Amino acid sequence: MAILIIGGKARRNKEVLHDHDVLREWMPELCRLIGMKPVGDVHIQPYGHWEGGAPSAVQFVEESAILIHTYPERDYIEFVLHSCKAIPGEGPEGGPVTDAIVAQLALDVRERHYLGSFNWRTLSQ
Repeated sequence: MAILIIGGKARRNKEVLHDHDVLREWMPELCRLIGMKPVGDVHIQPYGHWEGGAPSAVQFVEESAILIHTYPERDYIEFVLHSCKAIPGEGPEGGPVTDAIVAQLALDVRERHYLGSFNWRTLSQ
């Protein structure tokens, strides 16, 4: 398993921060960009206590799931990619998945955390 968390300020394609339809269309495209296969529909939940209903979204993928939280009032977006297998090319300093996400939004990265391969079967014994 692996977990990748990226957070930052979007400088481009900011409509994904507040427009549910754009976010719903963009997540499967993001999956293709990072080489993961979407499973089912994108699930979006607006949070009314945030200005503009700040949507969060989940896209299940064959490898596990991608979760996105948005903070439109600050142009901030956070990605959490949970994968049942290693994320190809990713490491402590970055990789192709990080690069694709950053490029899509011209993201000014403020946080990035990568928990590389670990085996849940071993951890759950």
